Amino acid sequence: MLELLALLLPVAAASGWFAAYRHFSKTDSSQNYRIDQAYFQGMNHLLNEQHDKAIDSFIKLLEVDSATVEIHFTLGKLYRRQGEVDRSIRIHQNLIARPSLNKAQRARALFELGMDYVKAGLLDRAENLFEELSEEAVFKQSAQEQLLVIYQDEKEWQKAIGCVEYLKKNKKQDWKVPLSHFYCELALESFSKNNIERASVCLNKALSIDSDCIRADLLLADFEFKSGEYQAALKSYQKAIEKDSSYLSETLDPVMNCFEKLGLIDEQIRYLQENSLKYTEERVAFRYGKVIFRQDGAKRAFEFLMEKISQKPSVNGLIELLEVEDRLQSNISNNTSAICRIAEELRQDRNYRCCECGFQAKELHWQCPACKRWAKMKQA
Repeated sequence: MLELLALLLPVAAASGWFAAYRHFSKTDSSQNYRIDQAYFQGMNHLLNEQHDKAIDSFIKLLEVDSATVEIHFTLGKLYRRQGEVDRSIRIHQNLIARPSLNKAQRARALFELGMDYVKAGLLDRAENLFEELSEEAVFKQSAQEQLLVIYQDEKEWQKAIGCVEYLKKNKKQDWKVPLSHFYCELALESFSKNNIERASVCLNKALSIDSDCIRADLLLADFEFKSGEYQAALKSYQKAIEKDSSYLSETLDPVMNCFEKLGLIDEQIRYLQENSLKYTEERVAFRYGKVIFRQDGAKRAFEFLMEKISQKPSVNGLIELLEVEDRLQSNISNNTSAICRIAEELRQDRNYRCCECGFQAKELHWQCPACKRWAKMKQA
């Protein structure tokens, strides 16, 4: 019942407009009768939740008098909002087919139909409509905004950049974060095709747009590592962490690999020691705990981990402690082993959370899958 009321209230508003229009119109009585009959038939079908019959009645109404177009726009939006996209599409397609529509009304109907296609997941059809509307001055900005969303979903990064370049001139918004990530995506595409030079150009462009784009720094470091430039990669990883230490966990393994490739084992241990004191990142503490275990034994490793994990308790930390405790005993305790198994089942498997919408994920997404914002996923 509430859904029906939600559908009928805006229709009632449109009805007020229609009544006023009818009052002042100069159409003959026979035409007025046909309009009234189609209109009230449509309202009756809506009240009886016979939506398809209601649409048929309102379409007939449009054929008699094109001035009732506002009712159709209202109904189309309502059906789309209710998730009944097929009905919304039908209404807007019938609007577009009317030769009596003026240019502005037709453009509006095309835009609404494009929104229907987006809602239905028919992105190729929506893209074609919004590209057509980009030629219309009135709808150009709205069409470009919708195309930007579509191009990101379709991973058409060069086209997305074109949209942003237009929108930057007309919409006051900080575009540097998404734009820098578009160039990062282009860099990844180029690197996958072994076009290292093009990938480097894209990453340098990303950093010129947003000097704080840590993703570009990390990608540069990855490319340097894969090219065998381990010393340069090490510096790039460390530079990235200086910008934003929340990504320390992401760089830990590659940094350790750089030290190993360069044969700098003492420096590797010193890096772990310094960062375990400087940051509360648990993976650094766990890795350094293993170093202590190898060098000073299980007792010292247990004491170190107990101190660090007490500062920032977690299920993962509990597992590390229990594993070290097992090593301290000559015979593994059945109770300790059971606790380990339970803790393993509770291990945190959603390590990242979007700062904008709260979406959680097991792995890092540079664009949040839920709210579509860039660089908002952080370690939970």
